[in-house]
Amino acid sequence: APPAQTTPTPRPPLSKRDLEAALTTRLAYVVTGDARVDETSKSGLAAVSRALRERTSLNPGEPVGVDPGRDELAFYPLIYWPIVAGRPQPPAASVAAISNFMKQGGTVVFDTRDAMNQRPGGPPTPEAAWLRDLLAGVDVPELEPIPRDHVVTKTFYLLDGFGGRTTIGQTWSEALPPETGDP
Repeated sequence: APPAQTTPTPRPPLSKRDLEAALTTRLAYVVTGDARVDETSKSGLAAVSRALRERTSLNPGEPVGVDPGRDELAFYPLIYWPIVAGRPQPPAASVAAISNFMKQGGTVVFDTRDAMNQRPGGPPTPEAAWLRDLLAGVDVPELEPIPRDHVVTKTFYLLDGFGGRTTIGQTWSEALPPETGDP
């Protein structure tokens, strides 16, 4: 007897928003529910988008707020997630979507926004603890502070440092693989 064939589960049609995201490169931010933080995220990414338009051949659209549990993330090259410690943890579907997005090569910038409250060697800030809880079920690669000779310090002429609101915080990236003696 021939093997039974299964029919794939039909995917819902693309929403107008997803179609627009597929046709225009946009930066995205996770909507936190804190209006002030969400507006700051949108404004910051709008400034980054303007700089990209002025300094590169990329002409990105306006940034968009996303809900990882509901929105298709594959259309966004970068997602900014500002951490708000007082908010509840997102549902498992959101965590799974972010995990899948990163496994497929997507970039998420998690911003604890706690550089002014963080103490070297001290206990984690509420934002850092919230982020650890969020990432407990996510396969995150090993991270390290960006070394001076990292490729990101050499290729992106838009950056001459990793400053933000403060210059005392550390910027972390996926750890480089150990060097081997093989040519």
